[in-house]
This record gives sequence, structure tokens and C-alpha cells, in this order.
Amino acid sequence: MDYELLHVDGWRVNHKKVERLWREEGLQLPQRHKKRRRLYNKDSSIIRLRPTHPNHV
Repeated sequence: MDYELLHVDGWRVNHKKVERLWREEGLQLPQRHKKRRRLYNKDSSIIRLRPTHPNHV
């Protein structure tokens, strides 16, 4: 994101502040990706996904 470019230029600014400024200026923020969680059974064992086709897992 753009705050990384500011860090390279020597600016010390938080990414949340940059996002707030973007909103105040009416700019559209880039989409954030949600992290995928592991699937668990009731007994706390991990459900492993088996690939069904190339590049599935």
C-alpha cells in the first residue's frame, strides 16, 4: 500500500492514518483480503483438504 512508499521516503506514518486520509478525501480504498482459517472438527483435529484438481489446494 502507499504507506510503504512513504516509509521508503522517510515518513513515519501509520497505515491506519493513511487509510483515514484516503476516506476523508473521498478516495476508494484498495480491497483487503481476508485470511483463510483452518477447518477444525469438534475434537480439535484439523480437517485436511484433499486436492480434486490441479492448483486446488
